[in-house]
Amino acid sequence: MFLNRFESLGAAAVVAALAGTANAGFTITPFLLEGDAAQGTLDFFQTFDRPNISESGSIYFAADTDGDSSFDDVVYLNNQLIAQQGMAAPDSGGGEFSSFEFFETGHQVNATDGGVFIATLTDVPSSANRAIYKSDPFGSVSLVVQEGQGAAGISGRLHVDFGFAGIMDDGRVGYRADLDGSTSDDSVIYLGGAPVFRQGDAVPASLGLNPGTTWDGDFDEIQWNGAGDMIFEGNTSEASGDMVLVRRTDATGVSEVVAREGQVINASGGPDFLELILQSSIAENGMWAYRGNLGVAPSTSDAYIEAENGFTAQQGDAIPEISGAVLGNFNGVDVNSLGDVLYLADIAGATNPDIDEGLFVNGMLIVTDGVQAPGLPAGTLFSDIGFEDMYINDNRQVVFAASYTGTVTGDGLFTLTVPAPASAAAILALPIVALRRRRH
Repeated sequence: MFLNRFESLGAAAVVAALAGTANAGFTITPFLLEGDAAQGTLDFFQTFDRPNISESGSIYFAADTDGDSSFDDVVYLNNQLIAQQGMAAPDSGGGEFSSFEFFETGHQVNATDGGVFIATLTDVPSSANRAIYKSDPFGSVSLVVQEGQGAAGISGRLHVDFGFAGIMDDGRVGYRADLDGSTSDDSVIYLGGAPVFRQGDAVPASLGLNPGTTWDGDFDEIQWNGAGDMIFEGNTSEASGDMVLVRRTDATGVSEVVAREGQVINASGGPDFLELILQSSIAENGMWAYRGNLGVAPSTSDAYIEAENGFTAQQGDAIPEISGAVLGNFNGVDVNSLGDVLYLADIAGATNPDIDEGLFVNGMLIVTDGVQAPGLPAGTLFSDIGFEDMYINDNRQVVFAASYTGTVTGDGLFTLTVPAPASAAAILALPIVALRRRRH
């Protein structure tokens, strides 16, 4: 059985509203479940990884099947098989797909259902066994770049690894490349086959850092949107506050610092500072959000989320839907152009011991573990929501990965649509939102 995206399941579509641990305004629908047929193979799905949702509502994801371990890793666009372990890897020099990487970035499907993934290859030299591929809406796969190839725009250097691949609406692909040779200038951010930022180069003057400041280390946490805008974490040669979160707008080429290690944060426990930036997100209109840790707050309240529209959340904040419970650590964040901030958080203090994490949007609880999993037999409860496995598009459609146990045990992908009142116009009116705006 394959469930088309956001298709009504009739009786199987369940409004999650159990024991005050989910919001009745959110209807959660199974998209794919363990045991469903993996179309294009003779096998059945077992586990799912990193589902990405496009602006059109298509879902691009990696999964494992119950097939032989030599061909059980797969990539799908909705119910269409895109790539499978053991398939020939086009233009790779005779290689075959071995495994797929969806771990690092959240924009791996564009508005026209084009996709991108990083693959490890077999039957090629070890110096050429990593590559980036993109796919079109019809399932055709083509090589973007491969280890061992010359680094475009950089004379005498070769690609040796890749990360953070994303695909733009015009088909361009962005990624981080590592190069051979010197480690002082080997990290490069590429967009459309051209280097944009390189370790060792001067930082843009628009960042407002000290004259002579250079990029000093690997680029990290690179996220993309369909327009080619990016947000990334960069280490600089500044003596203090050297880690910066930067947004670059592709249409203008202008870069700006949106957060910086050491910046003052007006936190719930009083003035604090940003110690770590752990993950970031960029919406289709360029709006940003990030999660990180504070430097003064104790470990019970140091996790922090901030979005460009002023929304913040902090570990230790009360969860109105669960009496006595508070937010714990944050395990994922995403934002859309309407200002909806979606995040995954641990939950502390719930009376029910099965409730220890939840999915939230704009400060409102969507669902927790320990509740009935929609579309599954009674007594089947969510047991885990996948780390960073959740995304929201500009139509307020959400996809997330979760495990369940009880009457039935397994893994699945689930979808929901956030009701309009939860988004942009109402976001600052939500009672959980304290306007703890950042102050540099």
